[in-house]
Amino acid sequence: MNPAKKIATGVAALGLIFTLNAQAQNTANDNRIAFNDASGKSKVEAAKKQVLTSPVIFEGDAGDATLASYDKKMAIHIIGRNEGNMSAEEYAKILANGFADRKFTDKPMYITVTYEERDEEGNTLAAIYMDGLSYKTKDGYNLFTPEQIGGAGAIQALGNIFVERHGDKHVLKDGVSPTLIVSLN
Repeated sequence: MNPAKKIATGVAALGLIFTLNAQAQNTANDNRIAFNDASGKSKVEAAKKQVLTSPVIFEGDAGDATLASYDKKMAIHIIGRNEGNMSAEEYAKILANGFADRKFTDKPMYITVTYEERDEEGNTLAAIYMDGLSYKTKDGYNLFTPEQIGGAGAIQALGNIFVERHGDKHVLKDGVSPTLIVSLN
């Protein structure tokens, strides 16, 4: 076999191997998706069954915070903008820890805080979700600054409102030392 034919045959073999690998991976993904659909599990059902054993923060959107608040849980979504005092992730860590810390509330609970960074002018904003719904004040406000949520007794007030509306099944029992997010870099 001449050298050009050998190279062409080798390239064709490599192409076939990559194609077969890609097809196998797609089939595996299709099977996983089909299995999840067949079992009746959806993102909402998975969120409802999630048990929090510590505060949770992750980069996500308001929809993720909504899902995380199902089954009578609380979640916050932070939208970081250019005029914030710190990054959205830092705000998320501080608020998630604040709601679990007995220094700030007598109803400590683990919550989920999602965050996203936007290259936009303006203050960093936050929305609170309780059992799948956006929290609104009596005056209809549903967006806050992270400082408003974490400041001067607000964590206690929000904990009280949450327990009044949704019960205390997620409140940490007396004597339990909460697990907190350690790194606040």
